[in-house]
Amino acid sequence: MGVSITDEGRELINMANKLLNDADHLGDYFSSGKVQQFHPRFQVSSQHYDFVLHAFSEYVNEIHDKYPGYTLGLNQTSTAL
Repeated sequence: MGVSITDEGRELINMANKLLNDADHLGDYFSSGKVQQFHPRFQVSSQHYDFVLHAFSEYVNEIHDKYPGYTLGLNQTSTAL
């Protein structure tokens, strides 16, 4: 008796290892100084609703001074068919 890994389980482990290696590589890349100018962005996409614009405006006003390097964007689409 005992436990054995299925072929699917082995494939999952291989895929998970690749993802973890990629995540390590990304962390190393962005912390190594190779990226000289990193400009964080926050983008919101929404259908055209007034409350979204109001909430986004409040958010921008809240964080503007705290995070001056951020680029913020709002993309509104039409609700028409």
